[in-house]
Amino acid sequence: MIEQHNNSTIYRDVDEEYTDLSFLGGSENPIIKITEQDNGFLVGDALYYDFKTNHYRRALAFNQIMSEVIGVVSKIFDKDTFELTLKGSIILDRYDDVTDGDLLYLSSNVSGKLVKDEPYNISKIIAVKEPKGIFVDIQRGFYLNKENTDNLNFRYYTEQEIQDLVTRIKNDIY
Repeated sequence: MIEQHNNSTIYRDVDEEYTDLSFLGGSENPIIKITEQDNGFLVGDALYYDFKTNHYRRALAFNQIMSEVIGVVSKIFDKDTFELTLKGSIILDRYDDVTDGDLLYLSSNVSGKLVKDEPYNISKIIAVKEPKGIFVDIQRGFYLNKENTDNLNFRYYTEQEIQDLVTRIKNDIY
């Protein structure tokens, strides 16, 4: 049954099931256990949540939806159950060809994979390579224009620099 709210164009099917992802933004535990039938994920896969199908999928630096990484698979329990790390260290050898300290970006060619070379279309840092694995610290991404990348000098700001910029902008506005 679809219900229409008074003075609104919002429709809601009250019998519709939904997936509660509220734990993603404010979880004190940056590791969650998820069950999804025959998922086929591997440790080290970067995932996003597909709201159209209500399933987790391997992320890809292709468009705004597919690049919204929520975590990296850190443990496989069985074919249906896995652990997703939202932030923190994962011990694995999948990225041993990367130098310790290097940034790992979401790949634009292979879904779920992290790469050391920054993609040309979407730049999204997912982790940093550590001696025994990776440290997941998902950053906001930005979209690059291939034609203009040679003339631009991008750099990443520290948390303190961002806070200083926000303070200056607030002071200018108010």
